[in-house]
Amino acid sequence: MNVIHDRANQKFKIELDKSSSEKAYLTYELEGNAIDFQHTFVPSKYRGQGIAEKLVQMTTIRLKLPANLYRPWKPLYHQRSKKQKDPPAPYTPLEQQIYDHAKIKFDQRVHILRSIFAQERQSLSTKSRFAQLQLKAEEQEFKQLITMVKQENERLLTMRRSDERFELEEEERIRSRVLNMLSEKQFREHLNIEDEVKQIKNESRAWVNPNDLSREIERMLNEKHDYNFSIDLTGTKRTQTGKEISDENQSNLVTISPFELEPKNVSRKPPGASKYEE
Repeated sequence: MNVIHDRANQKFKIELDKSSSEKAYLTYELEGNAIDFQHTFVPSKYRGQGIAEKLVQMTTIRLKLPANLYRPWKPLYHQRSKKQKDPPAPYTPLEQQIYDHAKIKFDQRVHILRSIFAQERQSLSTKSRFAQLQLKAEEQEFKQLITMVKQENERLLTMRRSDERFELEEEERIRSRVLNMLSEKQFREHLNIEDEVKQIKNESRAWVNPNDLSREIERMLNEKHDYNFSIDLTGTKRTQTGKEISDENQSNLVTISPFELEPKNVSRKPPGASKYEE
């Protein structure tokens, strides 16, 4: 293979076959101390034989300074990219179509993955914000419930105190009413007793007949009243010896004078009328 260096056009050529005019070539540009490989072309039937790599090697070797006795050998130019020393061979239309189709699929999948990650990040941030808002809402609701419970307790306490005060006032009213009724009843009983005493006094005036005083005096002197008995709390009469005295034997203890058997002028009241009414 014959290598031709065209310095004017900055191109390396390789004659692949003398019988044909097919050539492989590599173009480059020099920018300072850096080599920028522009384009590499190899005919399709010669591909896969390492011709493009040989072009790169020849370009690198030819663009070096020769050996020097006074300093170590070093290249005249350096490649711009140290990671990718050999430029990739250009794609055929079919390879370019396959590459473009694969790149479209790759870009779509990368876009889908990025959208998934973005949605997940957004959902996580949304969930965290929603959780914070929900927590704040729950705290506010709890405070409102506590306030409502306190207000209800205060209302019930006020009602209870009002009921207790009303009950005390009612008890005091009933007590005062009962005391008034009792005092009025006692006063009435006292008045009734005075009226009864007055009535007995008035009736006692008729026990003695004022028209026949001598006879009344003689009757009183001849009467023998035996008051030698006692009455207990139950109203039972007993003698000094403890013998019980019945009401049937009461006539034996006190003799009734003939004057007492006479009818007395006592005013009679209709049935159902109170004896204390005048």
